[in-house]
Amino acid sequence: MTLTDFKTLLLTCDPAVSKFTGPGTGNYTVWQPGTRTDGLMSDDQSEEDDTRVYVDRFTKVDNDSVVALLKTKLDEAFIPYDYEQMFETDTVYIHHSFTCIVG
Repeated sequence: MTLTDFKTLLLTCDPAVSKFTGPGTGNYTVWQPGTRTDGLMSDDQSEEDDTRVYVDRFTKVDNDSVVALLKTKLDEAFIPYDYEQMFETDTVYIHHSFTCIVG
């Protein structure tokens, strides 16, 4: 899966998803590519070109439907991810963080 394909997947979950920054108000989703992961090597050449991609959903709604849809779509596309949920006291946002492996 390319990063363009990954963005398309995200758009099916939140049509207003944006890269790098969001509006900072309302419920919103942002994503950004990160570092290349340690992949398989063969004959001193990388056999895999995987990238960590960070997806963050900021919402004030408990049980946010976009978060549930993100989990479903990532699972359906066989994209491995780590998930964390945090509460940000200064902004009163529930911060859902997905660290995905795309490649």
